[in-house]
Amino acid sequence: MTLSLLSFNLYFPIINVFAESKVLISSHCGPEEGINININANGFFPNSNVSWVMFDPQLNPLHNGYFATNSTGGFNEDTFAEPSLPGEHTLVFFDDSNLNYRMDNEKNTYPVPIINKCPLEEH
Repeated sequence: MTLSLLSFNLYFPIINVFAESKVLISSHCGPEEGINININANGFFPNSNVSWVMFDPQLNPLHNGYFATNSTGGFNEDTFAEPSLPGEHTLVFFDDSNLNYRMDNEKNTYPVPIINKCPLEEH
């Protein structure tokens, strides 16, 4: 009887798997001029950082910041946006592990529209 063993290498490529990011925004006018914003986000890189940039209706950057993510890639944070023109603004969230305000990857970028209905006071 002859016994032959075949040998072969199994190749398992290493890939990064990102869950689809989800961001829920709730906002209301603050006690002073501006917008109070609550952000509930999931699906970003775990134990890292997510940067955000707020754009006005003409897509000019207004504000930016970052939040640390938890072990599941999420965060629930409050922030405040200074007064700006009324209309639809856009908050863009993206993985930014080294906090250089540049996307770590293009797969995990999440734009969210937000309507500014808070009146600007006349000075």
